[in-house]
Amino acid sequence: MSVLSASFTRRLTRRNFLRTSAALSSLALPFLVPGSVLGKDGSVAPSNRITLGFAGVGMMNRGHLNATLSFEDVQIIALADPDQWRRETNKQTVENRYAKRKANGQFKGCDIYSGFHEMLSRSDIDGIVMAIGERWHGAGVIMCAKAGKHVFVEKPNSYTIAEVLGSIEAVRRYGVIAQVGFQQRSWANFEYACQVVRSGALGKIKNIYIVHSGPSVESDLPAEPTPPTLDWETWLGPSPRRPFNHRLHYLGNPLNVVPWSFCKDLGLGGLGSGASHAFDVVHWGLGCDTSGPLEIIPRESKQVPYLTFKYPNDVTLQVLNGRLDPKVHEIPKNFDPITTVKAFGAVFVGGNGWLHVGRQGYLKAFPAELAKDRPSRFEGHKNHVRNWIDSIRFRRRPACDIEIGSHSTIAAILGNIACWLGRPLKWDPLKNEFQNDDEANRLRSRAVREPWIV
Repeated sequence: MSVLSASFTRRLTRRNFLRTSAALSSLALPFLVPGSVLGKDGSVAPSNRITLGFAGVGMMNRGHLNATLSFEDVQIIALADPDQWRRETNKQTVENRYAKRKANGQFKGCDIYSGFHEMLSRSDIDGIVMAIGERWHGAGVIMCAKAGKHVFVEKPNSYTIAEVLGSIEAVRRYGVIAQVGFQQRSWANFEYACQVVRSGALGKIKNIYIVHSGPSVESDLPAEPTPPTLDWETWLGPSPRRPFNHRLHYLGNPLNVVPWSFCKDLGLGGLGSGASHAFDVVHWGLGCDTSGPLEIIPRESKQVPYLTFKYPNDVTLQVLNGRLDPKVHEIPKNFDPITTVKAFGAVFVGGNGWLHVGRQGYLKAFPAELAKDRPSRFEGHKNHVRNWIDSIRFRRRPACDIEIGSHSTIAAILGNIACWLGRPLKWDPLKNEFQNDDEANRLRSRAVREPWIV
């Protein structure tokens, strides 16, 4: 039986209001919040704090946790991670930080679990911050929404298209606020760049270039003894059962962000872990946040030198290894071909010029005047989790609402499927299906292990 089969009895309480008020967001009703609720006086009453549980405390979510500990109007009351060292170490981090706010220098009150699903029945948790891998994210968002929990989910927010679409439906049905971790949506530099592109200043967009490594691949890593301090079955979650190997999960202190992503059973490779950020910028700039590409052509087809996506209005996107190649590409005027395309960013090329945007405030353009009013390096750089918290309070959709983030994730999934099959695919972004291709359409979903069927 699914862990979601239990019904949830609701009462009209402050916490229930926080969970369900998002359903009224489209009404744009006036909503006055006392300054104490917002933490403006520095003394937020416990009853006015938003309470959070953290699902996974690896490298990515540990960063979110440390940032969230500085929010006076938020309290972290639970952590979940299948890795014993990670959950116990981060519990200590939370309690030590909160202890510094107490007159007696002591604080206890952060519970720990092996699996995040164990937190969902708690009525005292308002939201979940989730970074447990794409193998888990789609099902996890659906589970959180059904439990009435707001959710911040890291990218890519699912492994399959079916779960991406299911997560959108669940978030809307249960009226929760869901933010996807494409944090560049909260950074002014990227917002400025996308405004320039959408303004038409570059003319009609012809070509877009992004850079990142390719899809995930089949992996036959040998079985190793499962560490006694790791709940491997919970770590695997809905994905196919496979034996433990240290390359999939570094026990204890994480060595990098997504060690599993190369493995086809578990992740979406560089297209999911890195290029999905760039797809999000592309969709933002093209104004197709709830749409996507029409055709995907992999290198394996021998028809193109790089993985290529065709978007509406004859826009071509290529996923490069690093730089534009003068032997293959028409180098835009005044663009230095030795320039490496910025990871997580994009180069937009139009009939009137080009624009190149990346992290750390990087923005160059031709004509140069298009970039003259850009923000300084970190001007307008907002915390993405903070944006989600404020969206919960004010009953509004966040900077990267679940539907926006889902379509950026879908682009990464489409790239993987095309590369796995090794041939061009035509995609219908309205029907969310491949055209006349049963084999590709079967890859929009996959079997899910019990009890994680949602």
